[in-house]
Order: sequence, then structure tokens, then C-alpha cells
Amino acid sequence: MGGYLHVDAEADPTLLFIDRGTVGWFWSTTSGMMFRRAPLEIMRPSDPDQIRICADDYMARAAHMIGGTVRIERALGSYRLHGGNGWADGRVLGAGIGLGRMSPDTEMVIRRALANRWCEVAPGLEHLISRHSMRRTLVDLIGQSAAFALLEKNSDAGFLLKDWATPQRKLQTKLIGLLPPKLRPRRFRDRV
Repeated sequence: MGGYLHVDAEADPTLLFIDRGTVGWFWSTTSGMMFRRAPLEIMRPSDPDQIRICADDYMARAAHMIGGTVRIERALGSYRLHGGNGWADGRVLGAGIGLGRMSPDTEMVIRRALANRWCEVAPGLEHLISRHSMRRTLVDLIGQSAAFALLEKNSDAGFLLKDWATPQRKLQTKLIGLLPPKLRPRRFRDRV
């Protein structure tokens, strides 16, 4: 969905550029991430308490939304994963969630925080990223019906979604919403 992966083997076979339109998890553990300061300052949440758990997820996705990701495709360190990791089965954070996964509630909080911040900063990014591209990033992040709900709740969302939210698109979204979730096209599945 959206984006593409690009490898320029002649330049450096160990570097992989992941376009900002590509959705998913591409990053290492927190200790292996590096960011430019500017995207983090732009996307820093208004209320940091929203993302007390999995702040690394929020920051990795936030920076990716602005400029994409460059990954080094070779190991430069190691990280030990085992069944006793605090995230996997810790009483406070883990709650039995499998390694590399987060609870749906945490995922929803992060996506909502990203969506709200993205709408807030979008007017200031228009000189770098087209409005169409920012809108697509937002809809890919949260899903179409959630985008309609966001437009109703968040006045900042109008900058990106007002022209997009046509009556035809709203009807299409409602009709596809009647299908079982697994049969819906990915862009129609809510992620928040």
C-alpha cells in the first residue's frame, strides 16, 4: 500500500531507502535508531503523556511520515530477544503480547496521536510535501472511515481532508464498511 522500497546497489548495497508512503514497521529496536532532530521537533506530540508506552514507535513513524527511512541492511550490533523480555510478558508492560507486537489499544493511541499531530503541522509542511501526499499519508495511517470521523472532531483536519471528503467517497466508505473487515480493501480498514 503506497510507497515503494528502493535499493541503489551501486551507491551502497547495505543501504535501503523506504519511501515515506510505505506503511509498516521497518526499524530496529530503540537503541538502533537515529533521527534527524527537525522531524522529531515537528512531530513532537502536544501531549507527550499520550505516548508514554511505545514512544519509539511514535517517533519512528513520525519521522518516517516526513522523510522516509534509510535502513542499514547489515548488523552493527545485537539485541537478545527471549521469552523473559519485559515487553513480552512483563506484568506492567507486556500483558502477554508476543515479541515484536503491541496491544491494539496502544497501536490505536499511537495512530491517533500521529494523525492529530500530522493535521496540526500539515500547513507548515506544504512547502516540502504536497497536500495530496500528506492526505494520502494520513488516510493510509488511519483508514478512510476514521479520516471522516477525524474531520468531524478535529478542526485542523480540514486542511488535508476537506476537499477529499466528497459525498461520493463517504457513501463508498459506508458501503464498503458493510463488508466483513477481511474482505475490505486495505485503505478502507480502520486502523484507529
